[in-house]
Amino acid sequence: MKKIVLIGITILVLLSLGLAVFAKQKTTVKGNNETEIAYPILELEKISQNDLKITEETKDLDYYFKVKNYDSSNNISQIQQKYIIELKTKNESSLEHIKYSLFLCNEDKTSENILNIENNQTEEITIDGNVKSEYYFKIHIDSVEHNCNINDEISIKLKCKSVQM
Repeated sequence: MKKIVLIGITILVLLSLGLAVFAKQKTTVKGNNETEIAYPILELEKISQNDLKITEETKDLDYYFKVKNYDSSNNISQIQQKYIIELKTKNESSLEHIKYSLFLCNEDKTSENILNIENNQTEEITIDGNVKSEYYFKIHIDSVEHNCNINDEISIKLKCKSVQM
């Protein structure tokens, strides 16, 4: 008799636990929730009047541009970003025949710091979010190898990623 009562109580306990688990699975939450997603902005703006056209005669060419974290409507990036400046040409071998340097400079071009370039790319550069920021750069073409038949144009690409806070 004790065994039957003990088995009955065990079955009741197991059934009540099973119903509790089942009840938890059927629980629903109702409501509205809005999440705002951060808006990244990173723009490259040409400052120089000339283009980055490269020929065998090109030498002592300076080209200025800036990278900024705001757009023409003055909307500012809401997140910090890291970016890499990459220099490319239509003909990939063209850059192998060009002696050039990339500088970080100030707005009035009176101070310059040379940037390290490997595989035609800079190291990562960080630009803040929520505060208007801009960095000025200069590409200086020293020379182009003679008899290399280059008639190309350098393009500047930005590779960027968001920085997690």
